[in-house]
Amino acid sequence: MPVSTNRDSDKFVLRLPSGMRDEIKAAADKNGRSMNAEIINRLQASLITGNMTPADFLGVMDMQHDNAHRIAEMLRKVADRVETLGSGAIEIMGDE
Repeated sequence: MPVSTNRDSDKFVLRLPSGMRDEIKAAADKNGRSMNAEIINRLQASLITGNMTPADFLGVMDMQHDNAHRIAEMLRKVADRVETLGSGAIEIMGDE
């Protein structure tokens, strides 16, 4: 979830290792964000995952991936059903 920042937000001067600024800039450009928003997004993600091991994190990601596929399949079935019901309604109305 994005957090709004403005000029009155807390400020923190940070020294970056050589080349990291360019990496952050490239990632921000790729994700359509400012460098500040990219850094905030990545910090939030690391705080959310906190004490998770990489294996735990991958497990959560796999679970979300599986859930997304299940939801997509359910939506396809609903769309098919709506289309079938719509076709039936048109046929009934055409019989009158």
